[in-house]
Amino acid sequence: MLIAEDEKVMRTLLTQSMRSMGFTVMEATDGQEALAKFAAERFNLVMLDVLMPGIDGFEVCKEIRKRSDVPIVMITALNRPEDVVRGLELGADNYITKPFNFKELQARIHAVMRRSLHLRAYPSFEVAEVGD
Repeated sequence: MLIAEDEKVMRTLLTQSMRSMGFTVMEATDGQEALAKFAAERFNLVMLDVLMPGIDGFEVCKEIRKRSDVPIVMITALNRPEDVVRGLELGADNYITKPFNFKELQARIHAVMRRSLHLRAYPSFEVAEVGD
């Protein structure tokens, strides 16, 4: 899992919470570092803060979606409906606003991972059409 969060305390709490769930975690402190790590490694889940220096979480989400269908969970203080909609339209699978309960966060992560694993279990096929 990749956690991109610029606030050290929050990043540490998220990392500890995800490790307690059994995830191996890599951390990024800004959007540029997140994109570099995403390009270098393979992740099963990405957690993005929106308000990061340099490249924000919305842009990171957009760039990741160009390359991958990895599950993305946005965690941010931006809770206006238009921010939530923007995050989801850019490709986030879930959008969690701060402050949040860590039990709820863990449940949402499990739900996203269940859907992701379910979709990977079914092969996709190309459809060919010949004549009528």
